[in-house]
Amino acid sequence: MANTGDNSVSRINPANNQVTETIKVGAGPVFLAYGADSIWVSNYNEGNGKNVTRINAVSNSKEATIQVGNGPSAIVLHGGSIWVALEGDDKVARINATDNTVAETIDVPLGAYQLLSAVDSLWAVGYMGKISRINTDKGEVVDTVDTGGRCEGIAYGENLIWVTDLTNGLMYLINPAKMAE
Repeated sequence: MANTGDNSVSRINPANNQVTETIKVGAGPVFLAYGADSIWVSNYNEGNGKNVTRINAVSNSKEATIQVGNGPSAIVLHGGSIWVALEGDDKVARINATDNTVAETIDVPLGAYQLLSAVDSLWAVGYMGKISRINTDKGEVVDTVDTGGRCEGIAYGENLIWVTDLTNGLMYLINPAKMAE
């Protein structure tokens, strides 16, 4: 669990819902992901929000701080790599888990602040209701849906991408089978 107020994350025992460990990370942790035997934490406020902390999931020790770009927010595992949305740069960045470096960045129209890994693609929710489908093998956005609203949450189920719109109180259903790959 990200503790933005005290710049830490907490490990919670699911058997009793008790905190078993608290680990200091960068300033403003907001999102967490699991991959490559590690917990990855996006630190939105660190140095104007430019890094991700890697924590060993077994020992709970901080292993690396990776400089990624401006405004790291959502973070997910996709295709064996860690991907982080960079709100301040209108990009997503791929972190190489082998050497803790940014291996590439991909431009995303009107930013990216939520991410989803589904249907062999990385999906980014951007400002002004843009949902981008990113082909990470090609390193580019291959299709975009413009909802016209302020989209926030994104999930996958029943072979559809589900997106919430806070402005209009709507739920959009996107059929990936009808989009470019």
